[in-house]
Amino acid sequence: MALPTQGTVGAMGALTPNAKQRLLRWLALRMAPQDLANMVGDFLPSILEGMSRAARIDFLRHLAETALPPTMAALDREARATLMNALLPLLVREFPLSDLDLLNALEESPQRANDEQVEPREFTG
Repeated sequence: MALPTQGTVGAMGALTPNAKQRLLRWLALRMAPQDLANMVGDFLPSILEGMSRAARIDFLRHLAETALPPTMAALDREARATLMNALLPLLVREFPLSDLDLLNALEESPQRANDEQVEPREFTG
């Protein structure tokens, strides 16, 4: 099934942003977690392909900054470590480690207390 592009007005186009959010939340809460994850994995590439490189990076950064703090709040330190250890092989495979400035990134972002939340930056994409 092809997804509508940003310029397409369909049934969802007539809804206010708040109504769209409520509808998506209602659907998501009624789906099995694996089905929801599969659905996001299915439609996210279609959303990203219509964006410029800069907009894709901005969108994905905003998504991570918005979704991670409340998600991590539900996990204790041990669960966070378990999750990070499970994600590391994927991160190593998907990111060009030789091009990353990890030392600088770690210096700029000192380790925060587990309960401190970072305010996400505005998505401009």
